[in-house]
Amino acid sequence: MKNEEKEMNVEKGENIIAVKEADKVMDDIQIVEGEGIFTGLFVEREYYERDGKQYFWCFMSGKIRGKDVRVGLVPVDFGGYEVVDIVFGEDKKVGLYKYSYEMRDEHTKRTVKGFTYKIQSQDDDGVYAIKLKPARDSDKALLEMLLNQVEKGMKK
Repeated sequence: MKNEEKEMNVEKGENIIAVKEADKVMDDIQIVEGEGIFTGLFVEREYYERDGKQYFWCFMSGKIRGKDVRVGLVPVDFGGYEVVDIVFGEDKKVGLYKYSYEMRDEHTKRTVKGFTYKIQSQDDDGVYAIKLKPARDSDKALLEMLLNQVEKGMKK
């Protein structure tokens, strides 16, 4: 993938999704084939040490209204950190994909629709993915703002 290509097409089944690539995205990032829709955002992993043990956390960086922000993301369960490590492999960044869901409450007969988010990577053996969620409510708000910016930029 080249930084000169500001727009590329990603084929997903019958849908073609236009994705605007950020200038700072690394050349070796690939769009993963799969069921999700690539959001145009990338998740990074950063290591830190506490009590002599090495840990990592996942985040997305962005700029909202001129302010640098970091959105913390965590797996949906504690055991997911090992899977996150597998998904990243040797990569420094992986793509964030969104999956739509629909749930129907049988008591109220209401249907709730929304999106869940996964990070994905792939190699010759297949696609690796795990669901992530915002670490805090403030991270959820920032994630929504970044997604809105990307979607607005894709419509131009």
